[in-house]
Amino acid sequence: MKRNVKAIIVAAGIGSRLMKVTQIPKCMITNKSNISVLDTIINSLNNAGLNESDIIVVSGYQHSLLCDHINGRTRIIHNDSYYCTNNFTSFKLGFTDFINNSVDNNLFVIDADTVIHDSSVFRNFLELNTENKSHALLTSRYKIDEWYYLTDSSDLVTRIFKHNPEISFADETQKKYDSSRIFTSTGLTYFNCNDIHIINNILREIHVESTNNYYSYWDDVFFHNLDRIKLYRFDITDLTSEIDSVKDYEMFINSESYG
Repeated sequence: MKRNVKAIIVAAGIGSRLMKVTQIPKCMITNKSNISVLDTIINSLNNAGLNESDIIVVSGYQHSLLCDHINGRTRIIHNDSYYCTNNFTSFKLGFTDFINNSVDNNLFVIDADTVIHDSSVFRNFLELNTENKSHALLTSRYKIDEWYYLTDSSDLVTRIFKHNPEISFADETQKKYDSSRIFTSTGLTYFNCNDIHIINNILREIHVESTNNYYSYWDDVFFHNLDRIKLYRFDITDLTSEIDSVKDYEMFINSESYG
């Protein structure tokens, strides 16, 4: 089942939107069952056959605290410039380590503020992805200020929007889009080994000065390169959530299980 799969969890951010309710990294927030956001991710990856050497957490804010929380369950790479860089930089650090230590492996890239409600998410995805295509794991639930994916009838992602699609879709072409083919990011993406090599080439082409504007988020790697990376939709509606606001935080700390 493992199919030579590794994972990068991007966990370096400060989480400024939650600073008024907590000063620990978002991924360390725990619920009533004493399960943290990060625990739900690691447990689900373990359930899919990945072990500590297969998982890279890119840390930044509160590095020592996060290391104690992980307690040897993953490898850790520290982005010591987390306070003045973006998550593209954190992703690139993790990806560089991955590519230097892995040959012909597939890769999950995961935002560390993603709560996995069902620990079989990754295992089921690997079992169902028999053709080993690269996928964005998406939801049909609408969420404000997210990444939105437009797909065709074969579930191939044809366009990605960074903002509210009702605004973004009214572009200069006035083209009409089928709302039933629009899906929302969950912070989980899977790349097969062929696309890994393409991404490696893309990262080599990127100039340092581009990382602060054109490439601000790790998602920008495929946002700007859909002509080179074939990304398909895999539906995980209601199987995950993200901690993006105080409301999300309160919902998670009052939840139970997810272990």
